Amino acid sequence: MLHPTVLELTEVTGKPKVRQDLPGLVLGSKILLAFQLQRKNGSRTEELKVDGEFRVTSVLVDARVHSGPPIQIVTVVATKTDPTWKAIKNPSQPRRKPAPTHFPRTRVV
Repeated sequence: MLHPTVLELTEVTGKPKVRQDLPGLVLGSKILLAFQLQRKNGSRTEELKVDGEFRVTSVLVDARVHSGPPIQIVTVVATKTDPTWKAIKNPSQPRRKPAPTHFPRTRVV
C-alpha cells in the first residue's frame, strides 16, 4: 500500500523536499529514486536530477493530518554520488539589428 510521503534530501544544497507516494519505509532500507526539480536562483535557472540509489536515514510519521492517511516524512542520503544543482542555459535572445550609421543623401530638385 502506498502512503503519502515527503522525501528530504539532506546532502543537497537547500535540502529540497519532494512529495511522493511510497510504500511504508523502515530505517536503513534502500530505495531507487528518479525525478527532476527546477528552481530559479536569482536570474539563473537550475535543475536537480535525482537518479540512483538512496538509503533511508530517518522516518517520521505525521499523524496530525485530520483528513486522509498519515504522512511519512523520510530523510534520505545517496549511497554513491550526491545529486547537485546544475545551471541550465537560458535560450538566447535574438540580437537587435542596429540602425544604419549614415543615410543616403536625398536629391533636392
